[in-house]
Amino acid sequence: MLRNYWASVFENKGIFTLPLGWTVKHNILVFKPINQKKHIWCFVGQHNPERELMINTLKSITPNYYKIIFNNNDRLDYKAYFDIMTDSIFHPCPMGNVVLETFRIYEALEFGGIPIIIKRRNFDYFNKILPNNTVPQVKTWKQACDLIRGMFKDEKLLTTTQLTISNWWDSFKIKLKNKVSSFVTDGFEGKLKLYLQNIHSYNDFIHDLWRRNELLKHQSFYTAIKRIQKSVRERGISILWQGGPKFKHNQ
Repeated sequence: MLRNYWASVFENKGIFTLPLGWTVKHNILVFKPINQKKHIWCFVGQHNPERELMINTLKSITPNYYKIIFNNNDRLDYKAYFDIMTDSIFHPCPMGNVVLETFRIYEALEFGGIPIIIKRRNFDYFNKILPNNTVPQVKTWKQACDLIRGMFKDEKLLTTTQLTISNWWDSFKIKLKNKVSSFVTDGFEGKLKLYLQNIHSYNDFIHDLWRRNELLKHQSFYTAIKRIQKSVRERGISILWQGGPKFKHNQ
C-alpha cells in the first residue's frame, strides 16, 4: 500500500507513506542567487488561522510578498506564482486546514528556497516523512521571525544553508525513488502480504477517537481552538460529539 500523510497507526512494512511532493511544473537548471532575489519571504495560499497568525508575525520583515486567497478569483496564474516562489529566499510553510504537511514545502525545495516548517510538541512529523532533513524547523512563528532576521544578516550563511538543503533534497529524492521501486517490486512478488493480513479490525467508535487524536497532534492550541470555533459556527455544537464524516465499512 502506497499512501500520503504519515500517522503512527500506518507504521507497517506493507505500507509506504510518500511525501506529498509538488504541484507546479518547472525546468530550473540553476537557482537564482540569494543576493538577486526580490523578497526575503513569501506566502501565497488560502486563509486559515495559523496562516493569518504567521503573516501578522512576519509581515514586518520586508521586502516580502504575501497573498491570502479567499476564492478562485484571487488565485495567481502559474507564471506569477512561479516568479514569486523563485524570487524569494525564505518560504514559511504553515499547516494546511487539517495537517502540517502541504505542497508548499516541496515547491520551495524544488525552487531553491529555504522552507521553514513547524514542529509540534511531542510530534516529530517531518522527521518521519522526511528523515534526516536539513530544513529549518521552528515551534512558533516568533521563532521563525527571529531565525529569518538572524540569517538574513549573513549572506554566506544563507548561501550555505540553501546549498545544504538543496543537496539533501537531491539525495533524498534519489533514495526515495529507489525505496519506492524496491517496495513495489516486493509487493508484486507477494513479500509484503503477510504484514498486511489482519492489520486492523475496524470499529466506528474506536476509529473516530483515533482519528481525532491523530489530527489534534497537527494542531497548536491556538489553531485547535480556532478550528473548533469555526466548525461549531458552520455545523452546530453537535460537531463536538458527532465528529466529522462517517466512514462506511464493507458497503
